[in-house]
Amino acid sequence: MDEERSASLQSATRETAQGELQEIVGEFEALGVRLRKVHSSLPVSSREDLMLLGEEDPDYSCIVRGAIECAMNDHLRIVVEILHKALTSEAK
Repeated sequence: MDEERSASLQSATRETAQGELQEIVGEFEALGVRLRKVHSSLPVSSREDLMLLGEEDPDYSCIVRGAIECAMNDHLRIVVEILHKALTSEAK
């Protein structure tokens, strides 16, 4: 019976963790939507190519758009993928 109780506890713990992770992943995805909205609301300078090459000082829009792109591509996307993989893990 101890094995059954232990298995039941592990199952409940897993379900609780999965529920929390699903909520967290949803929050990260919602943040991604918000970040994309901010990104798309900022104008692209006609001289942005020169700014990105370092030939001109970047303006505010260029700096923020670049920061959002880095955050989304280098961090947020990876966090969501890792957590989603953990959610769908078949480990026992």
